[in-house]
Order: sequence, then C-alpha cells, then structure tokens
Amino acid sequence: MKNLILELPHRAPLEIIFERISKEIELNTGMDGLMIETNWGFNDLGIHGQYIAQAMGIDEDIFRFYAESLMKEQLPTIDIIPTQSLTPTLKAIALVSTPNCESYKPFSGNTERPSKDFFYNVTYEALTALIGIGCKDIGIAGLTGSLLFTEDPQYKNAVAEATSHIAHDFPTLEKIQIVSYGPDISFGINYFNAHKEEAGLHKKIVVKSKDWFGIKRIVLDIPRRF
Repeated sequence: MKNLILELPHRAPLEIIFERISKEIELNTGMDGLMIETNWGFNDLGIHGQYIAQAMGIDEDIFRFYAESLMKEQLPTIDIIPTQSLTPTLKAIALVSTPNCESYKPFSGNTERPSKDFFYNVTYEALTALIGIGCKDIGIAGLTGSLLFTEDPQYKNAVAEATSHIAHDFPTLEKIQIVSYGPDISFGINYFNAHKEEAGLHKKIVVKSKDWFGIKRIVLDIPRRF
C-alpha cells in the first residue's frame, strides 16, 4: 500500500502512513497517540499487550484482566490511558470496544457485515479524545478484536470516513499511521480527496465521559442511522 495525502480546504495536507510491520508500534518514535482494540486474543492487543502494559506501568496480567473487563460494558466504550515515557513521544493509548464486546450486540442485527455506525463513531470519538490531549501523530491498529471484518470494505471505509471528518474538524492533526493490522483506508481516503465537500459532515452523538483512576472513560450512545 502506498502512503497517501488527504488534501482538504483550510488545513495543511494530512499524511496517511501505512506501516504493516507488527513491531512498528514498539519501534515507532514519532507516534504520540495510539488507537487499538480492547479484547486480548490473536490480534493486535494480543501482540502488543506486553508493551502497552509497560507503557502503562502495570503488570501484563493486570492489564489483560482490565482490558477484557471492558468487553462487558453495555455501551461502546473508549478508555484514554496516559502512558509512561517508553518512547520520546507517546502520550496516550485509546482502548476501544470491538464486535467481540457486549456493546456490539445491538449493531450485529441479522447481517454478517460490520456495522458502519459502530466503527465510524468509535473511531471518530477516539481520535477526538486523543487530539484533545494534544496528539498530532496518531496510530490506528486493529479495531475488530479478531480476524472478523478485517478485510470488509464497510469496516475500512467507516474508519476512512471518520478519519476524513476528523481531518476537517481538527486541523491540528498532522499524521495518521495505520500500524500493524490496522485497516486499509486507502479507498476511502481517495474518495474524500475526490469529494472534498463531503468531509466535515459529521453528525454528533451523545457522548459522556468521566475520570476513572487517572483514565478518561468515554461512553458512546450511538443511534443506528446507516
């Protein structure tokens, strides 16, 4: 996959970097925020969980128990976790709900396709929260919780659409890095390069947040619109 530039009016071009090396999360020294799935398994959190636990300053088993406990939440949840300085720049990690979580059940319906509502809003709100604490170079790793949906265009385009609306709404964002098993959003980014007028059409949802032992917990009330 080629790296891309998203060019929208009234802001500097946004770099979209594709890094498919699984160790890139640990080796990357430029990323200041990371968005990753919450459940532990044969996925990116399973691969990088030990590193993320170290970044949090806690034991790996404790982190695994904590991450898996998020799967029981009844509404889609994002936890913004501040990190210790294992790399010069990493400020925080966003752990996000996935289709393996209880909160996804209302979105599963009678279809085997991923929910655009779910992935779009989780991505948009996680990126919003990371940008809100000053992140400008954000990595997006796997968000599906498993191999399910990873190659589905609806999943990839939902993340691309959220990224494009974020680029419009937050011109301070400088770079998105698709790391490890993160979604290939190239088709969607190319679409918004050709249809710039459609960027910035984000529809707000009800979002509640609270501080929880130093972690910012964000709970989403996502209506089913599409």
